[in-house]
Formats: sequence, C-alpha cells, structure tokens
Amino acid sequence: GFAQNSGRLNVLPGKRKWVYSDTVGAIKRRTGGYGITPPTKRYPSVCKLLNKWLHDNRPEGISEDFVCTSININANYGARTHRDGNNVGPSAIRAFGNFKGGELWYWDKDDKKTKADLLEKKTAQKLDIKKATAIFDGNFAHAVEKFDGERISVVFFSARNHNKVGPANIKFLKSRCGFAWPSDKAMGKLRTFAHGQFSAKKR
Repeated sequence: GFAQNSGRLNVLPGKRKWVYSDTVGAIKRRTGGYGITPPTKRYPSVCKLLNKWLHDNRPEGISEDFVCTSININANYGARTHRDGNNVGPSAIRAFGNFKGGELWYWDKDDKKTKADLLEKKTAQKLDIKKATAIFDGNFAHAVEKFDGERISVVFFSARNHNKVGPANIKFLKSRCGFAWPSDKAMGKLRTFAHGQFSAKKR
C-alpha cells in the first residue's frame, strides 16, 4: 500500500498533514546526499512494469523513449499549485481510476516570479491526463483540479544531479528497474518539447 507522506510540504492541499505518495528510483535525500528509495530495492519489478508501460505507451509528440530516473505514485489527493524543486524539469504524467475531474493545470508560460498560489487558471493549460499522457516541465507551476472518485497518478521525472547516486545504483536502476537513463542530449530534447508543444498547437 501507499505510505503516509508528510514530507511533500509544497503540494499538501488545504489543511492536510500528509498524502498517500511514494517515489521509486533516484532521489536527493532530505537528510542530504543522493540514493535510491527503499521501495525501489524492495519492488524493482514494479518499477520495471511502470517503465515498460511508458515505453509501450509513448506520449504523443515525441519520437524517442521518455528518459527518466524516478517515478512518483500518488493516491487520491489533488496537489495545490506548486513548482518542483528537486527534479530536472521534463516530466510525464498519467492518471488512472474511476473519477471525474482531476485534470492537470499547467502554467507553460510561468515566469517563476509570481507566487504559485497567486497564479490564475485562465493563464494555464488544462490537460486531461486521464485521457492521455502529458509531458510538462515540473519546474513550472502546476496543480490538480478537484475530483470525485478513486484517482491514482503516476509521474515519471528525472531527479536533479541524478548521476550522483553512483554507478552501482545507476546499474541497478537501469538493469533491474528498466529506467531509460537520461543523457544531456535526450533531456534537452524533452525540455524543448515541453516548452514548445502548446505554441505549436496554436498555429
């Protein structure tokens, strides 16, 4: 089952003290240093299954596999408007379950200066992530619309300074967990796509 995560202070909605949220793969530890999360070592086959799903269901608009180092799995909460601080940026997200609402609000033109909770939805993209996997830059503001029902979201991303987890951990994540490890070139392509996809659709 999911752990009660009280550490994600930037996403906690309302007066919630914790949310159901787990991360597998590479992370920067809140206590300092880099490594892989305990659930990653316990359940490498789950990581591999999720990465295989992403490989077989490539997000629309990209011609190569989506590279990442980590996966965040969330159950039944809608994150408030926030910006991710500990990942490189390009992220892929999909929501599953029997629910209504729960779209992703994404401020693709975020100036990163305005306080996240002051941003207006009229300046954001509303993405139906139940219908299709979306690619976005997690360093830009994003939030989850209110929803009713059972909702699980899965976010594929790359931890900042991910190579600092060390060669042995990288080997484990690639061979046992199926992560398509990012190169600077691949990450650059994803960043370009994440930033330009909506402008291209408006033409």
